[in-house]
Amino acid sequence: MTLSHAAPARRESDAELQALFAAMSDVILVLDAEGRYVKIAPTNAAPPFRPAPELVGRTLHDVFPTAQADEFLGLIGRALAWRQTVHAEYCLTVDGREVWFAAAISPMAADRVVLVARDVTERRRGAEALRASEQRFRALVEHSTDVIALLDADGTIRYSSASTHLVLGYTGTENIGRNAFELIHPDDRPQALELFGELIERPGHVVRIELRALHKDGSWRDLETVGVNRLDDPVIGAIVVNYRDITERKRTEQDLHHTFSLLNATFESTADGILVVDLDGRIVSFNRKFAELWRIPDSVLEARDAAHTIAFVLEQLADPEGFRAKVREVYARPEASSFDVLTFKDGRIFERYSQPQRIGGKSVGRVWSFRDVTEQRRADQIQLATYRISEAAQAAGNLRELFGAIHTIVGELMPAKNFYIALYDAASGMLSFPYFVDEYDSDFPSKKLGQGLTEYVLRTGQPALVTPEVHAELERRGDVELIGAPSIDWLGVPLKMGDRPIGVLVAQTYTPGVRYGETEKQILQFVSTQVAMAIERKRAEEQLQASERKYRLLFETSPEAMLVYDFETLRILAVNQAAVARYGYSEQEFLGLTIRDIRPEQDQARLDEELKARPDGGAVRTGIRHRAKDGRVLEVKSSCASRRRWKPSDSSPAGSPTTSTIC
Repeated sequence: MTLSHAAPARRESDAELQALFAAMSDVILVLDAEGRYVKIAPTNAAPPFRPAPELVGRTLHDVFPTAQADEFLGLIGRALAWRQTVHAEYCLTVDGREVWFAAAISPMAADRVVLVARDVTERRRGAEALRASEQRFRALVEHSTDVIALLDADGTIRYSSASTHLVLGYTGTENIGRNAFELIHPDDRPQALELFGELIERPGHVVRIELRALHKDGSWRDLETVGVNRLDDPVIGAIVVNYRDITERKRTEQDLHHTFSLLNATFESTADGILVVDLDGRIVSFNRKFAELWRIPDSVLEARDAAHTIAFVLEQLADPEGFRAKVREVYARPEASSFDVLTFKDGRIFERYSQPQRIGGKSVGRVWSFRDVTEQRRADQIQLATYRISEAAQAAGNLRELFGAIHTIVGELMPAKNFYIALYDAASGMLSFPYFVDEYDSDFPSKKLGQGLTEYVLRTGQPALVTPEVHAELERRGDVELIGAPSIDWLGVPLKMGDRPIGVLVAQTYTPGVRYGETEKQILQFVSTQVAMAIERKRAEEQLQASERKYRLLFETSPEAMLVYDFETLRILAVNQAAVARYGYSEQEFLGLTIRDIRPEQDQARLDEELKARPDGGAVRTGIRHRAKDGRVLEVKSSCASRRRWKPSDSSPAGSPTTSTIC
């Protein structure tokens, strides 16, 4: 080839070589054995460490620190000596940042090498990031309280993290090669196998199960387990199982469940109705007793509709506005407790308690407690009524006043607008009505026993609650006949002293809205014993008063001298005018003396003998001498009798317990 033809071919070859270099991002250098830059190829490496003109002709020691230059020279020497490519990675600072290169140094001539370097900074960063990620993952796996295990498709354990020891007592490698289902409780194994089979059939599928596994110490531990099918993942190729020990949590849950069950049983079995509301007054919870006490439909309570519930409550109360006011007052003071009493239109009485509900020391709502104390209050009132009837018997001047007081007391316990007391005199066989108040009948004359309801109670000796239906049945049987205006409910209880009937206590109603039941019958029956005792006592007092009036008249008008003295103290209690005239003492002087004072000194021994024996009624003693005021000695015959009670005047205490003697 002539020179004229060679020049164009060379230019074409150089152009191709430049185009090839321009397409390359690697750094290509030619260095001699001493580390001198001989040539730098014009590649598209960016950014360049230094421009080519600054490097060509200079040595590595001119450009790099001694240690790094020596390292490069060592690589060049090795490549030339071994006549083969040497690989290395090194770091340069380019434009203030570290850039890593992977270099291949190949012998080019006896004293020259070619160095091809590629920027591997991003690759190294990625590798370092991956390495750091792997280290973090391993640290998490090895130090986590959760266990990670890898299982083959047949359940064989291929890997188990170190936390296996914390959960089940085994080392991480102790169960490698063992079938995992051998560790599962026999009762839980069927379900675990079923879920495992489902997992095998569905790549990527996740299952969750709680089961018991065998601890190395022989105990069973509750585990919460999650399994994922990663068999189709070329990196993992296993069933990944993650599990944690929930034994304590399960035990705590069981304890909480037991406690909750106990609390709920207590909540439902208490005799109080309980309502729990939040701070806005919304219903949070209630027990069955609350619904029963307030007679609120389940549909209303289950809807937690506070407004609807309040409507059911208010329409039952005697004072609905007072109820509202108390609720507003309590809600205005969230930390306050309260107590009040609610009265219902139908006579029921509730005690209402309220306490703030606190969680963690903070008030979150309010607990309302309602207790039906109707029977308790009624029992207290009935008991009080018996005391009041006894007091009325003491205070009343006569039977009529006592009957009026009894009517008032009974009327405070139950509806008793129409009320009467019937007394029976067994000697005459007559039934009298000393007290009656009635809307329709104005005359209750005494009568012989007949077929009325009053006589029916006397005959049977039992209380009777007679409704229109019961009255019709009694009439049909011939036990009673209608006397007086027909009532709706007629309630009568016998008045007895022991087994002896003395009368009947009766209340009746003519108003459809006022009915009697077992409660009213029990009330009337309870007070009837005290009423009978009070009546008998008052009748006895009136009879005694009549007897004393008669006796006093005989005592005061007798022409014979008579005196009364106390057998214990011998004090003279009373004298008649004949004694005043015969003995010469005034009545007041007599009352300051004793029997011993009117006996002569020489007769005191005989008086002592007489006092050793109680005076027998009406016995006459002769030879007795008394001394008059003027000193005269009077020969008397004495006829004495003992009395347990003596009331000499209206100003003296009635019912003295001392024994007096009348002579």
